[in-house]
Amino acid sequence: METSDRITIRLEREILSRMDAFLAGSPRFGSRSHLCRIAVRQFLESVEGLSNRVTVEVPRAYIDFMDALVSNGYFLSREEAIQRIIKEGLSEERVKDMIQHQETMGKASGKMFPVELERRDSAKKA
Repeated sequence: METSDRITIRLEREILSRMDAFLAGSPRFGSRSHLCRIAVRQFLESVEGLSNRVTVEVPRAYIDFMDALVSNGYFLSREEAIQRIIKEGLSEERVKDMIQHQETMGKASGKMFPVELERRDSAKKA
């Protein structure tokens, strides 16, 4: 069994109320401690680059629009919407356009900025 140390944290009442409301509707997390362990682990993996999760701030209007598309059945979830938008935004044709633009700007400025397509292509296969 894994050993663990005990810590104490202070959270605002509003955060605790939100946490408790979330836990009431999500019994799989079990307790505040369990939720905090998962949240800290995921946060550290994210900032250390060990996760395939990315956190970005998105204007509220875009989130509302995605939610409307999900509720109308166009996407199954926000996650699927974001993945499809990224996939379409990084289509082979779009990437070629970006590389061509980059080469044009490089020639004009005298600076070249190489783009590694191997990573993009391997992500496309996943």
